[in-house]
Amino acid sequence: MPRFKREEQEQIRSDTRQRLLEAATEEFARVGYERANINSISKAAGFAKGTVYNYFESKRALMLDLIDLVATSHLDYMAERVTEESDPIPRLHRFFEAGFEWTGENLSQGRVMVATLNGPDEEFKMHMFQAYGPMFQLVATEILVPGMERGLFRRMDPLSTAGLIMTIYLGFGATVDDQGKPNLAPIQISDFVLHALRKSPEPGVEGGGFAPTRALVAYYSKFGNTRAIAEAIAQTLGGAGGVRLADLGQLTASDLEDVDLVVMGTPTHRMNLPEAVRPVFGRLPKRSLRGTLVAAFDTSYRMSSFLARFSAARKLARRLRKLGGKRIIYPETFHVEGREGPLYEGEIERAKVWAESILARLVSSRAKA
Repeated sequence: MPRFKREEQEQIRSDTRQRLLEAATEEFARVGYERANINSISKAAGFAKGTVYNYFESKRALMLDLIDLVATSHLDYMAERVTEESDPIPRLHRFFEAGFEWTGENLSQGRVMVATLNGPDEEFKMHMFQAYGPMFQLVATEILVPGMERGLFRRMDPLSTAGLIMTIYLGFGATVDDQGKPNLAPIQISDFVLHALRKSPEPGVEGGGFAPTRALVAYYSKFGNTRAIAEAIAQTLGGAGGVRLADLGQLTASDLEDVDLVVMGTPTHRMNLPEAVRPVFGRLPKRSLRGTLVAAFDTSYRMSSFLARFSAARKLARRLRKLGGKRIIYPETFHVEGREGPLYEGEIERAKVWAESILARLVSSRAKA
């Protein structure tokens, strides 16, 4: 047989198999494994009755292959998104966020997996446990181990703890609505897990054995949106030591004394810093932030990637570096719905995650020092 004919037939066979698996997913999600009908699956995929048996030995074999397919797809989705973050705490938040994003985009697959996990068939449950083994490894090696090495998480067995985290994720997965949303926001679930993982401070020492952070969060806000973000950041940073909030427009050199970290934020006005804060940087002495860790944020409409280059956060970051500051994290933009706001839903939680990332990098830098 000519090679191209053989390759064409293999492609047709692969496509047919994929269509049967997709039809099986919908059938299992709709009526459950026990009530699912093989002929209905073949017909739903657009083939004659019994076609399934040309590709799978039995309905059970079809289900086992479906578990493998879903687990692989699920893992690839999660791994890509978790590893977009570089620090363990943001990775933990991203794990739960991405997990429920996947559920929302793959409702039928998610329902089949939850039903299998809670069903009576021990072979299916064991196969699912084995198929999801790489995701346990993802949690252990990409989140837990780096967190313990950096002193962010208490010492524990990574794989056992990964199992607990997966149990929490899959447990909440059983509660999702028709849009794939759990009965708690992902940030609330990950905050709960983070609280359990955190390394307890030693007696008399804040921050798990490191000296407490002295931070300044300076902001300018016209309609209250930037202030709300600044307060969320300050609240999160407060867990590592003393934090002061200050009006950026009234900032003086004395405000920058005896601080380890300076975070500044303003709205973006006409793709620039607000006029009210520009004179501040002319008043501050050169090198007044020498050696101080700095971070910058802004509030703005959602913009294209091209226009985002002109955000106030980026301009703030450049000014902070000119004063001698050492960037600890890339500038961040938090989005508002209109000129006067409000902030989009979830932006306050995102600000807290951003602040958690600052803390993770701060602890990591001190551990290396």
